[in-house]
Amino acid sequence: MELLDLPEEILIMIVKKLDLQAVKNMYDTCLRLQSVVCMHGVVKKCHMSKNGAATVTMLMTPFFRDISSNVAHLSLCGVPDLFKTKVLSALRRLRQLNTLDITYTNLHLLDFIEIHEACPTIKNIHINFAFGQPGQVTIPHSVVRQCIAVLKQMEDVHFVGSISNLLYSKLVLHLLEKAKLNTLKFVVSELDGVCTVIAEPKHRAAPVDIFDIPELNRFTIYIANWRSTSTYECITRFPVLSVVEYDKFEFFVIYMINPAAYAVYATPIFKDFFDDNFGVKVESVNDYSRNLIGNVAIMLWNKKTTTFDESFFQALYKHVKQYFPVYYNPKREMPSLKNKDWVYTVPADPHELVRPEIAYAYTHQIKRRRIALPAFTLKYDELFEPVEEAQLSFIFNTHITKSVALSHDSVYLRKLTFLSLTGQVSYTNDFFKILFFTCEKLITLNIEAPLTSPCSKNICNSIGLAKTLKNIRLLDKRIDFQTLFSSLSLCRTLENIHVLDHRQWEHCDIPDPDALVQRCKKLYCVFVEAPLSEAALTRLLKSFKKAKLKYDNHSIKVVVNQTSSPNVFKYNYHPFIEVFQLNPIKPTL
Repeated sequence: MELLDLPEEILIMIVKKLDLQAVKNMYDTCLRLQSVVCMHGVVKKCHMSKNGAATVTMLMTPFFRDISSNVAHLSLCGVPDLFKTKVLSALRRLRQLNTLDITYTNLHLLDFIEIHEACPTIKNIHINFAFGQPGQVTIPHSVVRQCIAVLKQMEDVHFVGSISNLLYSKLVLHLLEKAKLNTLKFVVSELDGVCTVIAEPKHRAAPVDIFDIPELNRFTIYIANWRSTSTYECITRFPVLSVVEYDKFEFFVIYMINPAAYAVYATPIFKDFFDDNFGVKVESVNDYSRNLIGNVAIMLWNKKTTTFDESFFQALYKHVKQYFPVYYNPKREMPSLKNKDWVYTVPADPHELVRPEIAYAYTHQIKRRRIALPAFTLKYDELFEPVEEAQLSFIFNTHITKSVALSHDSVYLRKLTFLSLTGQVSYTNDFFKILFFTCEKLITLNIEAPLTSPCSKNICNSIGLAKTLKNIRLLDKRIDFQTLFSSLSLCRTLENIHVLDHRQWEHCDIPDPDALVQRCKKLYCVFVEAPLSEAALTRLLKSFKKAKLKYDNHSIKVVVNQTSSPNVFKYNYHPFIEVFQLNPIKPTL
């Protein structure tokens, strides 16, 4: 049966399951589909984030104008070309807009004052807690009053910013002193010192304790830093948290350096939850003096407004399960993957390992001829037999002298949607050829190649075989960017590319990305970190800008970071890197 022959009810169901770009394509097809897309209540949520629709020009299209009266939830998170002057006219048409997400964009809290005037129906705002200028900023009392007035009308607030502004300053409490919030969320993801904000000295009276607001049901804080492992104060040393009366809340704190190094302390109500679902022993919350390390999640629920019933814990489990991937130790009993899909393992079999000094003697004993050891094949069919799809992280932190191999016959490879390869190991010459040919569901690939065994060349030779790959992150040394860009352009399903070159003693040059932008039609993010000269950096950014204009692809977020200047990249965490699972804690609740 042809699509146009389907009943209207079926067409509506199809539209509701598609992403925004696909819905627009249906809209552009014919008048009948156009009328279905524009029907009241069909397109209520627009996610212009991390996809081909992530550009301000989408707001100017006839398609968006026709659906704007129905839109209640609009996510513009990470849209690269978003500026206030370009969005105000579009937002005036959104008469039912309730939730707006403009985090990780050029817009900030002062812009929201004008945005709310244009679209006063907004009740839930996700926004950067910044005031538009680098360095320390002192804001006048008139601006403080404006912020208080607009935040007073919000029900849910989500701020993204630096640790100075969100946790060490009480300014945020001043701005929320008249708010009657249901939920409040802070995501500390910005490099500290980018924009430190203080109020005028004469207006720094003690703020009202927002945690006394009867309506406040949930308060969540994430400290997300995936570029380095940092140590922070204990929770009572943060001014924002020092005013909390903890006896009014049920809460837990998780801090995590990696999947194997974490700690959880919580109120008694969560003890069985963590033990039964994740085998995690909860520590007492009586001691507030311990420092927080790594990535942190702090979640508090108001005892008076929250019902801690079965449905509450079921919803909490769906979110928290991603924090605790299943650890598989080949020497122990096979773990259960029931209701879990992410496994991490440290490949280590005594029969497959050789100590470095023995390997060296073995490979030099006969006329100093190098003798290749047999490959170590990664076999996990039995582990993943019960599941249809899986995510798998290999952490090679044991000295494996053999090259690591894959087998065409491995069934588990056909189930992988995510794969991460990190640590000191070498791969066989056909490793990536087998990987890309066999992994028929693979969406995300993260590779951190060891300095002693670069693998970008083998990846370039094989990535054209990938059928479904959308996200790739490669950390390697002495990458041939000319070959890499040419090879990546053959993988037309790519959407999100992160490449980091860790050579130290020389500058590299990066070729014109024209072919990459032309062929990868769904590309929305390119992040490059390499030791570039100022001239090479300028040339590359101009080349990307030219290619985006040439192929009318304005949705691509381009970040080029010189290795010698890490602060060029603004965020320790950002939504484009989340898919690579660099740390289990993700600020999504």
